[in-house]
Amino acid sequence: ADVLVLPTSPEVIRARAQAVCRVLLKMAAIASRALDVEPTEAMEPTDPTVRSSGSTLNAKFQRFSALSKASTLIIESVSGMGFGSVQAGSQHVFDPSKTNYASWCCIVAPNCSVWVDFLVEAERSTGMQLFERLTGVPPDCPADASDTLGEIVNLIQGGIKAAFQAEGHDALTPTVPKAVASSNLDRLNAHLQDRVRLVVDVNGAVFCVTMFVYASPIVRKTIESLRPRDVTAEAVSMPNNHHLKMVNRGVMLDDRWIANLRNRFVGDARKIAINVIEPPPLINLLAGMQTAAAAAAR
Repeated sequence: ADVLVLPTSPEVIRARAQAVCRVLLKMAAIASRALDVEPTEAMEPTDPTVRSSGSTLNAKFQRFSALSKASTLIIESVSGMGFGSVQAGSQHVFDPSKTNYASWCCIVAPNCSVWVDFLVEAERSTGMQLFERLTGVPPDCPADASDTLGEIVNLIQGGIKAAFQAEGHDALTPTVPKAVASSNLDRLNAHLQDRVRLVVDVNGAVFCVTMFVYASPIVRKTIESLRPRDVTAEAVSMPNNHHLKMVNRGVMLDDRWIANLRNRFVGDARKIAINVIEPPPLINLLAGMQTAAAAAAR
């Protein structure tokens, strides 16, 4: 649920643990409410006041209440962190002269061929404010700002995943690199066909959440044809041993995993087909980005 960098203090540990408890309670409440959504209500589009100009959530995805009600779920999820007043704000433009941070994650629903990316953007000063409100102690370094965005991303991911599961859909949450640079986000404009952009105002601290939705069906691949950032839709058993799993469902494969599989599976074993979900173009763009802090450090 969280990661702490040592050394740390009892106050920080206590604050993080309390935040996790609030998250779990909120996720349970969101999942419970999702079960009560009427079918006609689930078809309503997201409130246009929280969309970016020209953005739409494609009609083929509106039948999922977890997506058509995403803006409400995001606000409820962030409220569960205990920040205080959380509401949808007006459109926000980031100042390119300032240090900005972005963090992202994804949810994959194999049984309905849906891949959803969530991107959270904030200026560093906002990340610092949110860290102090979350933990009750001042931030020690800029990394605390990006860590806070990572926690918000995890929370949103958990809330949407709970709503998907409440609708009866299987939902995988691959572990992916979370830090990206806001300065490079203009490169994504060509891929923002199905998106919802929400400005979140937390007592004056403003950040943006963008949701990208893609149709991404399960495909069968051999060990040889796997590519980085494919997500496993089934566990991969160890060669000659069906009781041990080498890779779990929902793993986003990287070069190390793929090399390991190819070393373990030899001969005809490499022809064994594995169910995977291929990544949308957005993932390939995000995967090569770096945080502004990392770039500055070099």
